[in-house]
Amino acid sequence: MGATETIAKWIVNITYEDIPPDAIRVASESCFDLLGVILAGSTQPVGEIIQQYVTDLGGSPDATVLASGLRTSLPNTAMANGTMGHALDYDDFGGFGHPTVAIFPALLALGEHIGATGRDLLEAYVVGCEVGLAVSHGTKYNQMDRGFHSTAVIGHLASAAACCKLLKLDEHQITMALGMAGSMAGGLIHNFGTMTKPLHAGLVCRDGIMA
Repeated sequence: MGATETIAKWIVNITYEDIPPDAIRVASESCFDLLGVILAGSTQPVGEIIQQYVTDLGGSPDATVLASGLRTSLPNTAMANGTMGHALDYDDFGGFGHPTVAIFPALLALGEHIGATGRDLLEAYVVGCEVGLAVSHGTKYNQMDRGFHSTAVIGHLASAAACCKLLKLDEHQITMALGMAGSMAGGLIHNFGTMTKPLHAGLVCRDGIMA
């Protein structure tokens, strides 16, 4: 069994009951905090641009872009909310960069569409964080030394893992999704200081759902 299959098996088998109460508390606080940061980011220039962009794209009204109330497709909703969540760089930091903005906007869009519970969202969020942290420990942040944004690279795998858990996919499906997410991973640290950095988070969330 390879590394991806091992991770996929763990994702399938982990349950809400396996997660320590302190981890659930921190997850709740992190996700709630991001909602406020998204709303603040929606008023920033990049927030206004991404909202106009997804409006122009159109799409089925499957989930809600926060602040504007626009309903659009799942990937576009996640991209908009993820970008706005990183617009001010006020989102939480630790583990593999900015974990919550790389995971929760994707879960929020997907969860709204499938009618997920708060418990489902927290379980999937923690799974995404754990996968991202495990991959981060394995790389030892070498991607940052090579010029790649850790949130954008590792966040793809974390986002996809969380979405897989929320959708209750099987091991084979998860393995395929993680493989696709790995191919999507990317983001340059030379974009730091520009509007492209918050877009990294939006693309991570969009691609997690797509994978």
